[in-house]
Amino acid sequence: TVTFTTTENEGTEDRSTTITLSYEGANNITVTVTQSHYVAEIATLPFAFDGSVADIDNTSGLTQSGIGTDYSNSPKLKFDNTGDWLLLHFNEVPGTLTFDIKGNNFSGGTFTVQTSVDGETYTDLATYTTLGTTTQSESFNTLGENVRYIKWIYTEKSNGNVALGNIALAKPSTEPTITLSAYEINATATE
Repeated sequence: TVTFTTTENEGTEDRSTTITLSYEGANNITVTVTQSHYVAEIATLPFAFDGSVADIDNTSGLTQSGIGTDYSNSPKLKFDNTGDWLLLHFNEVPGTLTFDIKGNNFSGGTFTVQTSVDGETYTDLATYTTLGTTTQSESFNTLGENVRYIKWIYTEKSNGNVALGNIALAKPSTEPTITLSAYEINATATE
């Protein structure tokens, strides 16, 4: 019996490898192992989540790894180790992203919010190296029309934890954008 242990394939493509087994008195045996990519349900917009870690499994578009036992009040999600992450996957042009975040003795580490078009390559949207114990509400309205993934990750832990909650991702605004060039108004007083 041969047992293979692999990590989760969090990418968007299948991956495979070839393993050669050999032992005395037998021909080499070549085994190709293919691991399918993880397919999670995709969120529809507008999206809103302010639940607990247990609620993530029942929320379309959300997956997580390592998030700890909830805080009692929002923001509830507890990032308590390096590498803990929450991922939101959606398949529409995003509008404004908002969320609440705060620290619990958080210092000396890095917590990052990232975006991705393909779920493979991520770009930093925001990096936090200092968070107080008061909840701060964050808002980002320029994610990019091709972004389809948002990831919150405890990039490097030094001290403390990070709490996250009240996550919302709107559809793009349908209000027209008006840009005004510089102009001059001449006024004359009348009686």
